[in-house]
Amino acid sequence: MRYDDDEADLPAIGRVEIPTSVRIAGIVWIVFGALILVNPVINLLAGGGGGGDMVAVLIVILFGAVFINVGVQSLRGTAADTLGNGIGSIIFGVLNAGYGAMIFVGAAVGGLPMALAVVIGGISILGGIGLLTAGVLALVGRQDYKAWRQANLRL
Repeated sequence: MRYDDDEADLPAIGRVEIPTSVRIAGIVWIVFGALILVNPVINLLAGGGGGGDMVAVLIVILFGAVFINVGVQSLRGTAADTLGNGIGSIIFGVLNAGYGAMIFVGAAVGGLPMALAVVIGGISILGGIGLLTAGVLALVGRQDYKAWRQANLRL
């Protein structure tokens, strides 16, 4: 049964909103995916993209697109659950933050200029923290998301 856009006609269950924790996770995934897509664009504009570089660019584009897709599905309610997305986000968050930490270690032992380490390592650590946070939020809001999704599928 479908209803008009007039909220007054909707039953109370139709007014259930997406859990805030999942909304934030979805937004983080979309923003992270969009930021990932900036890297290959810069690489291509800077003259990269030859041979093996092109494969790396395509892989980065794929990762960015997947994060955007996961975020959009979570916000629209088309993701069946947030479990896999939450766990994946935590794994990629740990990997990102770990990479950032290794950049700082490389700078500390003299293999990389500290200014460059602060930029690259800092961005990686911040991205990692964002993905960790999104993953935890997705898991915390999992049951509410499933209830929200179920309520909205009835309409």
